Amino acid sequence: MASVFGVAPAEADAVDEVRTVYTWVNCRWVGLTDVAEGPAGVDLNQLSGLGMPIALHLGPPVTYEAPEDGEENPDVRRIFPRSLEAAAFSHPWPSAQDELRQRVLQVVGSSAPSPSPSHS
Repeated sequence: MASVFGVAPAEADAVDEVRTVYTWVNCRWVGLTDVAEGPAGVDLNQLSGLGMPIALHLGPPVTYEAPEDGEENPDVRRIFPRSLEAAAFSHPWPSAQDELRQRVLQVVGSSAPSPSPSHS
């Protein structure tokens, strides 16, 4: 799941003018045993995952920057424009856990194989 909190250039009026997207991403890893157990066996609190702000540069090539862990990390000031620093330092939506849980249960309840992450 992702929540966009800004774009660059900030004055972009159309999608094709956007060069960078600033977003919070939230990911959980669902293993084959989770899928085999089905939705009733999934405890979202036990799934590995991460949540962080990233800057997605649309390229080409598409790349991203993510700050290292830690409060008041200097990477945030380097990666995000000053006007977006507060959004990058604070998780955008507490209700995301409910949305993420619904998505995980949907994936686990599906008979389709889940996608594998790819590295660039």
